[in-house]
Amino acid sequence: MITIKFSDINSKEIESAIHKLNSCEKFPVKTAYRVGRICDKVESSMKYARAIYRDLWFKHVQLDEKGVPVVKNGDPVFKSSEDKEAYTQSFDALLSKDIEIKSLKIDVSELEYANLTPAELISLACFVNNDLGDDDEKESNQKSN
Repeated sequence: MITIKFSDINSKEIESAIHKLNSCEKFPVKTAYRVGRICDKVESSMKYARAIYRDLWFKHVQLDEKGVPVVKNGDPVFKSSEDKEAYTQSFDALLSKDIEIKSLKIDVSELEYANLTPAELISLACFVNNDLGDDDEKESNQKSN
């Protein structure tokens, strides 16, 4: 079982990586099944998080006469300081929630045909077994010994 936080899937890199994984046709059957389970759960979790985010905006942010949230200098204009605090607390609580995916991790070597960028591959780290012995891993093991 893989357990991650909503905050772990809140990036353009992971969204791009999930899209590439879903469209890759060269996976062996076992890998394709694992990738499919992971992608389905991540996509449904992303959809859920976006719905909550949208609801929070409409609940706490000022709306113009057309019902569109008001944004100034890239930041939302909240109805009140209490609304800003409630929005921040609710959003932080959402990002800290666990998502459980009933699947084994994927071996990094099985992702060879997915054409992932380094940033996309790093964003998938919580779904991947990395048995390549990176320098970071070796370094942390040496420090603990």
